[in-house]
Amino acid sequence: MHYTTVWNMMHKIREAMGSKMERETLSGFVEIDYAFFGGRSSGKPGRALSDKKQVVVMVERLS
Repeated sequence: MHYTTVWNMMHKIREAMGSKMERETLSGFVEIDYAFFGGRSSGKPGRALSDKKQVVVMVERLS
């Protein structure tokens, strides 16, 4: 995909999720997980954050 197409799609997703999160809160059983995304760096194994982005995800379990 072209860069501007992806940028516009991500912008719309972030805007939609942001407005949803203002109206709703998580309750009950909430699961949280994280991951690091990015390229490999020589000499920096594992979770070195020099060129990686951390992403945190939260989910509400209904049962």
